Amino acid sequence: MKIKLKEIIEIVLIFVLVLLVYRVLLVWLFKNPYPMVVVVSGSMRHDINLEEKHFRYLEERFGYNRSFIKSWPIKNGFGEGDVLVVIKYDNYNIGDVVVFRNKCHNIPISHRIIAINEDGTFQTKGDNNFGQNISPCYDERKISKDDIYGKVVLVIPKIGLIRYAFYKIFGF
Repeated sequence: MKIKLKEIIEIVLIFVLVLLVYRVLLVWLFKNPYPMVVVVSGSMRHDINLEEKHFRYLEERFGYNRSFIKSWPIKNGFGEGDVLVVIKYDNYNIGDVVVFRNKCHNIPISHRIIAINEDGTFQTKGDNNFGQNISPCYDERKISKDDIYGKVVLVIPKIGLIRYAFYKIFGF
């Protein structure tokens, strides 16, 4: 059975159309431009260093107790190649994992809210980071609600590995 060029073009066009409809539908439904995000860093990975980087940091700097920290959502963290489902909400709480804008690069950041400032801005930190990131791109001591795309509601392990490989090889 011979497949004609016209049939191949039709299949490709249908595939592209389905992807576009899917993307537009998710953006509209979840109310943010990043309804699904592929994780490209290990900043939220839970590994052998979790005790020092996560629990001890929060206990010493914010006075949180272990049971409070363990009550937070996304208890097991996530790693490179995982896909995050992100939904925009009106309010966010301490412990929520949110995706927010990186002002220098077109790669959103996925970190946990660790405090809410008096002015309503948020402090965030990656569970696997020794501290909060402070740079011209973003200052994790003061993330505005306008810079938050949404809250992570679901982690789908490893289905984004191809996208992650492209990021590592080509930088996008």
